[in-house]
Amino acid sequence: MDSRKYQEIFTEQKEIKVNDKKTISIEILYRTSDNNYNLEGLVLNIHYDSAKLSLLNIKDNCPSMFSCNTFKNIISDPDDKNYKIVKIAWGDIFTKWPGKKLPAHIATLTFNIENLGETIIKFSDQETAPGYKFKKNNLKILS
Repeated sequence: MDSRKYQEIFTEQKEIKVNDKKTISIEILYRTSDNNYNLEGLVLNIHYDSAKLSLLNIKDNCPSMFSCNTFKNIISDPDDKNYKIVKIAWGDIFTKWPGKKLPAHIATLTFNIENLGETIIKFSDQETAPGYKFKKNNLKILS
């Protein structure tokens, strides 16, 4: 395995100021280090502070043969009692995911904003495509 190959999740901005908004929609972007857009998939964890944000909607912009992106996949984060984790899984046994030019918009998450102040949405992986590591980025949200 080439240890330099990775799958990356990111957003267009590293920091978003929401001002007086009551909701926020976040476009999740995806790319690979070698621009390979035909892989077996990714299982993504999105960590968010449930005291400051509540998940309203998940839009899968990149469906695959096996997709799992429901609210049933929200669990508590064992590392932080205030954080929840939503899991989104994409899989394709014919290695055709995401099947479009990179970077690709793979999902849109909409959150209701509570007492925000400042929070960070973190991205981690549960599983990557064979031969790939995961490159993580965070998103800071400020009111």
